[in-house]
Amino acid sequence: MTTLRSLTFGAAFVVAALAAQPAVAQAPPFGPDCRQVMARTHGTVWVGTIRGQHEDMWGSVETRFQRSCFSSRAACEKWLYDARTYYSLNFDNDLCRPMQPRR
Repeated sequence: MTTLRSLTFGAAFVVAALAAQPAVAQAPPFGPDCRQVMARTHGTVWVGTIRGQHEDMWGSVETRFQRSCFSSRAACEKWLYDARTYYSLNFDNDLCRPMQPRR
């Protein structure tokens, strides 16, 4: 009886420990294409630029350099925050700047 109780407790402990593991971070999606945003936005377009790397659990390094456009500064800043969180290794370029559409 004690062995069965110990096995049950051990199994419950393993399940609880696995459930407590943090979720694997997901890469932020690529931002919207600048031409599309400029075509549908009549005001200021915000351009976000990132450059950084992410190391996965196997030691493989993914590098990303990307420039994306947004219709608001808030959307650009959120995208940068997500990218900065995920691509935190050698992250040296994060910038949101306004750009007036061509007329």
